[in-house]
Amino acid sequence: MADTIFGIFILGLLVLGYINGFIKEFFKLVAVILGLYLSVIYHSVLTLPIEKALKVSYLIANLLSFIVLFIIIYTLVSLISFLSQSVSRKMKLTGIDRILGALFGFFKAIFLIALVSIILRSLPYLNHFSNKLMHNSYIYKIICISTQNLKIQKDIVRSIK
Repeated sequence: MADTIFGIFILGLLVLGYINGFIKEFFKLVAVILGLYLSVIYHSVLTLPIEKALKVSYLIANLLSFIVLFIIIYTLVSLISFLSQSVSRKMKLTGIDRILGALFGFFKAIFLIALVSIILRSLPYLNHFSNKLMHNSYIYKIICISTQNLKIQKDIVRSIK
């Protein structure tokens, strides 16, 4: 059962990557990461102007400034993605873009499953669920073995204790 779910998840992201292409998938990931990173760092710059202009509490203004900044950054990176896709189509690189997109989708799915496995194994109250999954899923077992010695897992465990 678990392998079926993991297989559908991997296949879904692989197909989505093929449909969207590498350029779009890559820039979507960059947009989210860059949007979150820059919004965390610079949202406070917009907080006071939003608080005064909308006459809302500091907490609401803080949240709104984060959301507004994230949307602006995401939109700008999406525009760059659109322009890159246009250039790719004009250069007749659509086939390569789709194949690389499928590979990107596959690796993104494996990464996300690995991240879930690290979290499940790092949290004591979810560790039994991870062990149960490992006995029932061939895919999960391979990913767990592959990620067993990663430093991030040890850091998560250390921060919990």
